[in-house]
Amino acid sequence: MGAGNVALVLSNWATLPDAAFRVLVQMALTGLDKDSPPKYYGGRSPLLHAMGREKQEPADFQALKRAIASLVDTGAISVDNYATKHRPATYSLHLWGTPGVPVERKTGTPGD
Repeated sequence: MGAGNVALVLSNWATLPDAAFRVLVQMALTGLDKDSPPKYYGGRSPLLHAMGREKQEPADFQALKRAIASLVDTGAISVDNYATKHRPATYSLHLWGTPGVPVERKTGTPGD
C-alpha cells in the first residue's frame, strides 16, 4: 500500500505541525502508491488514532478538524468530497507539492 507515499511525506512535509504530520502520514499509509494523486477515504477513526486521540470526544474531533484544515491550508491535501451521514470525506494527497503553496480549496468545512 502506501510505503512510497509515506516516504514522500517524510521527505517533503516533515516541517508540518505534529498533529497535521501524523494525520498526513496515516492518510499516505492507507492510500495506494500507484494512484496519482493518492486518495484517502478511511474515515476519522484511523486519523484520531494516529494523533493519539482515541476517546473520540468533541475535543478530539475539533483537534482533527484543525489538523485537516492545516493540511488543506499548506497544500498537502485537498478535499474531494465532504463527509455525509453515510460516507466519509475523500481527500487527494499532494505529496509532491511544495509546503506553503496551497492547491485550490473547496468551500465548506474540512474534517466533517
